[in-house]
Amino acid sequence: MMIILKELFSMLYWIGIPMLLNPITKRNRELGRKLTHMLVHSWWFLSLFLFDNFWYAVAIPAFYVIVGTIFALMKEPPSFLSDVERESEVGLFKFSYIVSPLSIVVVVFFQYFIFKNEYLAGFAILALSFGDAAAALIGSKFKFGEYRFGSHVKTLAGSLSMFFTTFLLCILYSYIIGVPLDRLVFCIIISSIATVTEAVSVRGFDNLTIPAVCCVFTWILCQ
Repeated sequence: MMIILKELFSMLYWIGIPMLLNPITKRNRELGRKLTHMLVHSWWFLSLFLFDNFWYAVAIPAFYVIVGTIFALMKEPPSFLSDVERESEVGLFKFSYIVSPLSIVVVVFFQYFIFKNEYLAGFAILALSFGDAAAALIGSKFKFGEYRFGSHVKTLAGSLSMFFTTFLLCILYSYIIGVPLDRLVFCIIISSIATVTEAVSVRGFDNLTIPAVCCVFTWILCQ
């Protein structure tokens, strides 16, 4: 019964966040998108307290990969989802509906099958949830140092914001969980990798590439 309640809570959390933030999203689309982005991905930290089994932890993210695929194929998805989709995806297949839960599936996989310490996956989540959000919000407000990757315009202001936000949070987190490495060097590398990955990722795939690449490098550095 308890595990059912935990799964139900997770399901309501994932669907409830975009609905609760919908009023903010309608007033400020980018702010609402990024608040949703941060809170939905931060569910992983809650999962540490809710689950101690891979299949239980991955069940709801995997479920929303399936649901997201269905919504992405719909011509008119629910308004609370269409309000947070990328403007570049309007009228197209909405990858953003899928990559967020898929990114959590990837992180949970590393957590249970790759890392010897389940908390190590948190560095990828910090980069994805807060670093990427800082890059988008500050980069869209301050157009300092614009550069292009393909047809996508990025800004140095956004990249620097991602690096420093990720770095500061990773330093704090490393003290909390006790990383058995040189914290400063480790956090600089992870923050740099996350920033470069965000800079070269296009069309919302940074939601998947950032956690995947960060997890891989965290694993390599901790060997």
